[in-house]
Formats: sequence, C-alpha cells, structure tokens
Amino acid sequence: MAYLDVVRGDRPHFVWPLWEGGMVHPRDMSGNGRHGASNGSPTPRAGASVPGYAGIGLGAGNYVESVSSLTLGSALSIECWFVKRSHLAGYPGDINSLIGDLFSASNGALVRWDGATALKFYWASAGSYGSLTASDTPALGSLCHLVVSATSSGRARMVINGKVVGDASAGTVSGFSGGFRVGRSEDGRYFGGGAGFAAAYNYELPVTVARAHWLAGIRGGGRLSR
Repeated sequence: MAYLDVVRGDRPHFVWPLWEGGMVHPRDMSGNGRHGASNGSPTPRAGASVPGYAGIGLGAGNYVESVSSLTLGSALSIECWFVKRSHLAGYPGDINSLIGDLFSASNGALVRWDGATALKFYWASAGSYGSLTASDTPALGSLCHLVVSATSSGRARMVINGKVVGDASAGTVSGFSGGFRVGRSEDGRYFGGGAGFAAAYNYELPVTVARAHWLAGIRGGGRLSR
C-alpha cells in the first residue's frame, strides 16, 4: 500500500507531501482542506522524503507554513520525514527548528535542535514547557522518519525510524493553535536540511502505528494516491 494511503487511513488532521510533480506541494491530501504555502524558494531535495521521492530543501528563508491557523487539542502527534545536512549557526540559543511551533508556555508544540546535537520535542503545558530529548541523535545526512506525540495525563514520546528514542510523562498538554510550520519557527529560527510528508493528528499516534508508517515508507512508498 502506498505510504500516503497508510497515513490517510489513520485520520490525520492534515498531510502535506511537500514536493510532487516538479513543484513545492504543501496541499493537504487528507481531504480536510488544511493547505500550506511555501515561503522563499524551496527546491527539491533528494533523500529527504519517502525513498523514491524528493522532499524540499530548507534553509534560511525557505520554509512551508499553513495558509490558516491550525488547531490541535490536548492529545496531539506530529510526523515527518527529514534529513539534517548542517547545523545553521548564529540564531539565538543556537536553535534550529524543524516542525511545528511554540508560541507561548500555553500554546504550541515544536521539534527543534538545541545546539548541534540535542534533538528535542517541546510542548506547551499550562504555563510551562514540557520537553523530551532524543536519546539517539540522528547523524548528519541520514534519512529519518519522525513521530512525536503528547497526551494530557499520559505520555510524551519520540519515535525515529520505528524506534522509541524518548519517553516521559507529558503532564498537561495545552494544545496548538496558530500557524504550523516546517523548516522555521515563529521567531525566525530555520532548519538546515530537507523534509517530506509532514502530518499532524488530533490524538496520540501509537508506537505500533508510527512504526507501521516508517515501514510503509521504506518499502518503496508506491505512487501517491489522489
């Protein structure tokens, strides 16, 4: 089964291929109409998406953002394929942002690098910040499938290539409401690499499902379904 069919079968809030048919393609393929738009000049990036497909090249000034505000509740998950090519220095806190956004201690969820080696998942938690650090940071240039999830009074997890690399109590999850971004955060911190197939869910994506999505991708993906 095509990777996109597998993802759509698990009720995503949205799913963006990011690159298809020779162009940036952040159109929502879930049927929910939650489209994105490109900013700057993202180009195709081989090896940054489901094997056999190009992702988009990201970097200073190049990113994708939802056309309108998106809302995720107190149980949420975020998924994407990515490859980090370099760490972009010079941003406050030496931070590079991959996917999501963190607007305040009461709103948002974001995956980012704090420094060159610490891959972290942050979520707003009723006036404070919850965080989780990957126990196994991906090497530069390696293709990764990422799923992060957090649920109020439940767990926060990070799964990379089917393996749990972070697990902690989530506490309270405040949810997400605002512009959803790939390759940039609201405060202007970019990501040095590429990404493909961004998705989000209004529930906790189980580890078994995250692993099934990764396997569907590495088994060849299949043509994108319409």
